[in-house]
Amino acid sequence: MRLLKTSNTVSPFDISPVPNIKKRTTTSGRKATRSSLITGSPYKDQLTKSLKKSAPKKTSLSVPGVRNRPGGRGGKTKGLQKQRIRPTKRYDSSSDSSDYYDPPLVDSDDDINLDINDGDKPDSRKATCIFCDGKFSEDTRGEV
Repeated sequence: MRLLKTSNTVSPFDISPVPNIKKRTTTSGRKATRSSLITGSPYKDQLTKSLKKSAPKKTSLSVPGVRNRPGGRGGKTKGLQKQRIRPTKRYDSSSDSSDYYDPPLVDSDDDINLDINDGDKPDSRKATCIFCDGKFSEDTRGEV
């Protein structure tokens, strides 16, 4: 540890040493390779030769057209096949029995009055509770 100076100030270097940062010796990632011009003729020739070798051959060992002959066995298909969509049966109400009652979708306007004026609203004190059938004006619970 260093000797402290006579002043009252303490530096961070007096308290703890500065850590030494070690440089990494290994390189992670790609290895360095020779750069080459893609459109240059030696590289381009090598690339076209390798692509020709790896290209799939179109000649097959089987007799052409065996798979598509009518009445033939056909080959096994790999992958997904199209599924045939079959039409579903629709409900035909005319051919069904007459004991089924289909109620109308719209109620008649005779029993429902949709025009409510503001003057026709009932007083909230005269209204009855749907649970105990008591009037709200008679209920004193919760009041001080």
